[in-house]
Amino acid sequence: MTQAMGRLRWQCRRGMLELDLILTGFVDKQWQGLEEELKAEFECLLTSSDQQLQKWLCEGKEAENGVTEIVARIRQTDCY
Repeated sequence: MTQAMGRLRWQCRRGMLELDLILTGFVDKQWQGLEEELKAEFECLLTSSDQQLQKWLCEGKEAENGVTEIVARIRQTDCY
């Protein structure tokens, strides 16, 4: 694992186990094949609060502009 990938996986660790599983699973399974635009969106997504991430990723609430594409992609992916 590269240092950049290790840093990214570390940023995916959240205060909620569900988010940890979703985010690290997504990185492990999808990161290498993502377009650069979606990678940038994902890194932006990681700056969101756990509560916001839970609403978007677990409760299906509509994501804010700037992260809508990556949230949709994560929802479509079996990340666990």
